[in-house]
Parts: sequence; structure tokens; C-alpha cells
Amino acid sequence: MNDQNLHLEIATPTRTFYNDEVEKFTFKATTGEMTILKNHVPIMTLADLGIMHITDLKGNKREATLFGGSVLVENNKILIVTDDALWPEEIDIRRAEEAKRRAEEKLHATKYNRREFVQAEHKLRKALVRIDLANTYEGISRHKKY
Repeated sequence: MNDQNLHLEIATPTRTFYNDEVEKFTFKATTGEMTILKNHVPIMTLADLGIMHITDLKGNKREATLFGGSVLVENNKILIVTDDALWPEEIDIRRAEEAKRRAEEKLHATKYNRREFVQAEHKLRKALVRIDLANTYEGISRHKKY
């Protein structure tokens, strides 16, 4: 077995979203939910839209959105290249709700144009992921004891 810690790097076109060692990483792959632990077998897979869960070496857990991408796991390194990723505090809930409304309207208006329908459906899924994470985060922070 390898004594090296598990390293996670998440890159978007505009920034390095995350770059540190982790205890475990869970995300939604196109084939279902997947958890990566230390000494995982090498894999290459596709991430789906969803919420990812990052547990650092101290056991602290964070959640963030992951908007698809490529995932490579090899030699205790996880590399994810994605269109975007957001922490809960980066989400503008009003903007996400507006994106959801627009996508729903577009879905109803374009049900006979396959390409536009698929694009609207994708935008709706992205908005729903942002709303879900923002609502979860808000619920936790409202009930947090200081």
C-alpha cells in the first residue's frame, strides 16, 4: 500500500477551485455516486451535475456544486477538470431562482426543438443544483450555534 495522502485538484477555466490533500471525495459520476479514498484503483470517468462532498485530513466536511467534467484518479491523485464549481457562499440564490424560471419557460416553449429543449433542460439542472446547495447551506448556517 502507498503511504502517500490522497490529493484532490479541481480546475475550472477561470481558477483552481480546490488543491489540497483529502481523506475522501464523493461526487456524482454519470454512472452514479462515487467515493474516492486513499489507494483507489486508477480510473477515468465523467462527473455529472451534482453536489460534491470533500472531507479534509482533519475530518472537516465541505460541499460544493460540480457542473460535470472529467475525473482522473491515479497514484493517490484526483484531478477534475470541470466547467465550473461553486462553494455554497458563492451562490446567488435569487439569480439561481431566476435561471430556474427562465429554463422552465424555455422548456415549455421549445418542446418540439430537440436541441433547444436539451439546452434548457441542462440549464434547469444547473439551477436546481445551485438552489439545492444554497438552501442546504442556509439551513445549516441558520441553525448553527456560535
